[in-house]
Amino acid sequence: FQAEDGIRDTSVTGVQTCALPISARGDVLLIASSLTYWGPCTDRETQALNTLWLSVCDNHGVSYSKDISVVEALASYSEQEKGDDFLLSYFSDQYFQENVTLVRHGYLWPLIIDPHGQASLWIHRSQAKENLIVVQQNARDFARQVERAVKQGCLLIVDKFDGVIPTILVPLLDRQGLEYRTIREVSLQEIRVEVHRNFKLYFRTSAPYPSLSADIFSRLSVMNFSFSETALYQVMNTISVHEHPEIEKQRQNLHILQQKNSVLLKGIMDKVLQIVSESTGNILEDESAISVLQTSKQLAGDIEEKQQRSLQTGREIETSRARYKNAVNFVVAIFTAVKQMAAVSRFYEFSVHWLLRLVTHGLQESRETANLDEH
Repeated sequence: FQAEDGIRDTSVTGVQTCALPISARGDVLLIASSLTYWGPCTDRETQALNTLWLSVCDNHGVSYSKDISVVEALASYSEQEKGDDFLLSYFSDQYFQENVTLVRHGYLWPLIIDPHGQASLWIHRSQAKENLIVVQQNARDFARQVERAVKQGCLLIVDKFDGVIPTILVPLLDRQGLEYRTIREVSLQEIRVEVHRNFKLYFRTSAPYPSLSADIFSRLSVMNFSFSETALYQVMNTISVHEHPEIEKQRQNLHILQQKNSVLLKGIMDKVLQIVSESTGNILEDESAISVLQTSKQLAGDIEEKQQRSLQTGREIETSRARYKNAVNFVVAIFTAVKQMAAVSRFYEFSVHWLLRLVTHGLQESRETANLDEH
C-alpha cells in the first residue's frame, strides 16, 4: 500500500504501514483516488466524487470503512503534524484539512490556488519565519533566493505564479527524489548545489481561476484552497472567542489532549508490533514479551477511556457553540453573495482576513441580548 498507492511518508516503516487504520480494500482505493484527483476540486466537487466512488464500491461489492478519512489515515501518523495542533483546530473545516494533508503527502510539489489568502495564513503560522522564503518570479534576486532555500533547507514559495515554471526550478521538481535523498545535488544555472534534506517547494497564485496548461498539471499537484461555504468553523471560532473565551480555550486544550492520546496509542501499537516481529519461537513462552504486552494492553485501555471522555466533553462544547448558528448562517449568506460577485469583477475579491474582520466588527457594534434568536 505504501509503495503502490502514493503515500510517501519516510517516517513510516513497513511494519508500521501494516498498522495504519485501513481495514478494507475500498479504503485503499478511496485514499489513493483522493490523493490523485481531489487537488483542483472545490469542496462540493470533492463530495460529489467521494459519493460516486462509494457507489462504485457498493456496486462491485468492495468493502470500505464507514468513517474513512484522508486526514486521519495520513496526517495523524506523520511526524510533520507535530506542533500544528492549534492551526488544525482553528482551520477545522474538513475541506481545508484535507487540502493541508494532500499538500504534505502528495507525490508532486503543490501549486496552491489561494484567492482568499487562507493557505497563505496557514503556511505563515505553521512555518518558522527563518525557514520560509517567499519570492515572486519577477524578483531581481530570484535565483539567489532559490539557491539560499536549497542550501539552508527552507520552504520556498514561488508567489504570484504566472503558469510558467522558471528554468532554474526544473531540476527541483522531482519531489520524491529530493525527499528520499536519491537526489542530493542539483545544477542551478550550471552551478552544482547540495540540496538540504528539509528543502520544500510550493507554488502559489491568488487568481481564483488560473489558466494552466496540461504540462503544469503533470509537473505539479494543483490544490484549490478557495474558501468553502462549509468552513463555518472559522466564523464560529470568531464568535465563540468574542462571547465566551473560556469555552474556546477549553476546546483548544481538548483538541491538543486528543492529539497527544493518539500519539501515545500509536507508540503502544508500534511497540507491540516490534515485539511480535522480533520474537522467536513461541511468544507465549516469552515472559518479558508477555509482560510488555499486558502492560501495553492496560495503557491502551486507559487511553481509550480518556479518549471517550474527551469526545463526550467535545460534544457538550459543540452544543454550546451551536447556539450561534443563526449568526453564522447570516455571515455565510454574505460570503456567498460576495463570492458570486467576484466572478463578475475582481473588485469584489476578498481575503479570509476581511471576512473575519467584518464578523468581529459586527460583534463589537451589536447590542447585547439574552435571546440569540433576535440576531
